Amino acid sequence: MSDARNKGAKASTCDFIAFVDDDVVLDEGWLDNLLRTMESTNAVAATGPAHPIWIGKPVDWFPKELSWIIGSTQWLDHDRITRVRNVWGSNIVLRKDAFMAIGGFSNEFGLHSASRTKWHDPPSEDVDISIRLTMKYKKPILFVPGLSIGHKIPSRKISLGFVAQRSYSVGYQRHSIRRLYGEYNNLSFEKSLIPRIVALLPSALLTLPKSPRKSMNILMTSTLVLLFATLGFFDRRGY
Repeated sequence: MSDARNKGAKASTCDFIAFVDDDVVLDEGWLDNLLRTMESTNAVAATGPAHPIWIGKPVDWFPKELSWIIGSTQWLDHDRITRVRNVWGSNIVLRKDAFMAIGGFSNEFGLHSASRTKWHDPPSEDVDISIRLTMKYKKPILFVPGLSIGHKIPSRKISLGFVAQRSYSVGYQRHSIRRLYGEYNNLSFEKSLIPRIVALLPSALLTLPKSPRKSMNILMTSTLVLLFATLGFFDRRGY
């Protein structure tokens, strides 16, 4: 995927490069907000919210604290333009000159198979390029609420098997990036989420008598996330 995106960027003739996935829907005003942000700020890159569009029956119990598993940003809770560590792979805009100057995405990183069958995927290319841009240019990466997209999510993505694999993979990726870039990857996003995910457990136990099915789903999913993300983070195999 990284190689394909690099080729597309190289062939373009614009000042700004935007990447979205083929399973997203751009909200109205997305392009106008993209141009306004990049023309009125010194941001080297920007990203925005991704809200789930469920394919099949909507999953109303799934906690926003775990939304990163399904490619959503509901956990972030930002309602204003905010400086962030990294862009999200499904919703990115970058300055082309900066993107090309650092060599674009690393072909070592990112998805090599859309099936996501590995438990230790290579480090994520969006975090990697964000850190390299920050290191070189010392300019902000912005989260812009107006750069909003809908991300189509098949209901199968909340299966326990997928949750376990995805959590392990993300934990593994974060350790790999931290090993490469140290202080530039301070894991602030992840550290802020851990107590919120832990808090889901007693909350679900309290609601168990009134909503047994919903509470059990939250308990099982949250426990799997905490367990497998931790196991992945301490996996020391080379990617």
